[in-house]
Amino acid sequence: MADSAKRPLGELLKERGLITEDHIKFALLEQKRTGERLGEILERLCIVTEYDIVICLSEQSGIPYVDLDELVPEDRVLKIFNKNLCLNNAFLPLAIKNGYIEIAAGDAIDPRLEQRIAKQTGLRVKKYLAERRKIINAINKYYYFMENPIDILIEKEVEALDKDPDMVRGTDRLFEYILHLAVRMRATDIHIRPMESTVNISFRIDGVMHPVLSFPLSLKRIISSIKLKSGMDIAEQRMPQ
Repeated sequence: MADSAKRPLGELLKERGLITEDHIKFALLEQKRTGERLGEILERLCIVTEYDIVICLSEQSGIPYVDLDELVPEDRVLKIFNKNLCLNNAFLPLAIKNGYIEIAAGDAIDPRLEQRIAKQTGLRVKKYLAERRKIINAINKYYYFMENPIDILIEKEVEALDKDPDMVRGTDRLFEYILHLAVRMRATDIHIRPMESTVNISFRIDGVMHPVLSFPLSLKRIISSIKLKSGMDIAEQRMPQ
């Protein structure tokens, strides 16, 4: 780790077989013209991905990488910070653990911002690196759902679909909300079962099935929609798929 910290980003990317010496020479010439950082140039030219750069920055700095697709920030931590502050500084509050507030940033975070976070929370800051694009997307998504509780969004969407007998309105948005709820509840399975008068949805959480939602039977079409998108046999009505 100490050796990596002394080596430039271009060398680390080259060692991983992601770029060549010619790529580095060209990027350095482009850097003199545009003033961009080396990683930004290589990504803009589609020579490497943002993930490639962040992984090398993690190796270079010793700051761990975190995959934002694999976790859900704590609401209590999101509520501490203004959404615009997070967007403008490209950092995502993650959790509070063992006297630290954990945050994900796309690069080395401004020391002044780090001091502000520490002062605002009374906690030491533990940093992780993540792709800037994922950070911005996560900020927009999680603050949206924090300001618009998922149970209310589901309720409104179910009501709108139930009042749409001609099926003009699609079920994609409702299914997106169900998936979001499942992620927040850390479910491993989603079971959708049409009953005699309702459509019931259960989540498997820690190995145990929990009934979570119940929809009017008119929303049974969500099952066909999911089957079509998943390449399942839409004609099979008896066996689970």
